[in-house]
Amino acid sequence: MLINKIYISNLIKKRKSKLFIPALLSLALLGGTPGLSAAAEQIAPAEQESSFISAGLINREYIDTNTANHPLFVDPLADGNYLVSRVGFQDPSVQEIDPSGRVVWSLDGVQPVSAKRLPDGNTLVADSGAPGPPYAPRVLEVSPAGQVVWEHRFNSLAEAPRYAEKLANGNVLVTLPFMIVELDRQNRAVWSYGAGKPLSPDSAGYLEQPVLAAGLDNGNILVVDRGLAGGRILEINSSKQVVWQFGRQQAETESETEPEFLAAPSGACRLANGNTLVADPGTRRLLAIDAGGNITGKLDWTTVLRDYPVMNIWQTVPAEEKLLLVLTLTNSHSRILEVKTAAF
Repeated sequence: MLINKIYISNLIKKRKSKLFIPALLSLALLGGTPGLSAAAEQIAPAEQESSFISAGLINREYIDTNTANHPLFVDPLADGNYLVSRVGFQDPSVQEIDPSGRVVWSLDGVQPVSAKRLPDGNTLVADSGAPGPPYAPRVLEVSPAGQVVWEHRFNSLAEAPRYAEKLANGNVLVTLPFMIVELDRQNRAVWSYGAGKPLSPDSAGYLEQPVLAAGLDNGNILVVDRGLAGGRILEINSSKQVVWQFGRQQAETESETEPEFLAAPSGACRLANGNTLVADPGTRRLLAIDAGGNITGKLDWTTVLRDYPVMNIWQTVPAEEKLLLVLTLTNSHSRILEVKTAAF
């Protein structure tokens, strides 16, 4: 197995701690729960056999033995570095690490559930504010020098953001519990989807457990709704209409042509060919889905994790020809695996 294995010595804080249980509990609060069986959505995909991603296709492996905090999210940068969001009760931070494992930039004093590097070099951080200091749920943009150039604070931990990214128009799209909101630079909500509270599955704006909302080139929004008993992927236009979706809702049906079950999707992206890549840690598969809701490719990464005693897969980051897996092992050590995949 050809692996570029790097121990992130600089990524691990000098203070070592045995408080790994609180750190893992904090991740459990942020990462959601695995999916369970649910009834089917209305889209029936074409049958497609799964292909297995070989363990030999692990391109890079970052080994992290810190048990006081853990990687939760990673943004792969164009220069090969990783922007890693680390959460926990001790020393949470955003850290940029190079391929050798050296920390080349960091931001302390945040509980980052996501961090995205912007084209101008600034960094956009979704700060959950929990479970430890600074207890301030917010989204902030910081300069390379660490100066806050924009910030939006939420009223309580019940509104803690789960993900944030900057749109082409300069506004910031934030994923909240039960709601997606677009904020302008004056901190005004100019667009939203969802009620900010639980709704019945047949309600307009129904979101069960959204974990990611991303802007598309056509101006629509791609949403990963992880769900509690099966997830789904939605494309929503500016008029708040669902124009495309894949997966299951909690709606009973006895249809024999059930669509593919998404147990607990955590990542998705739209490819240049119009297909949508969906990474589902619940079934350990990467799916390519076309505009008609048909599965055009499946890759199973079960064999990749064969030698890893995985406690939880926190985040999956699908891209054109690679997949990043952020996971914690049963010994409370963590890994970031970059897996090569065939182009869909």
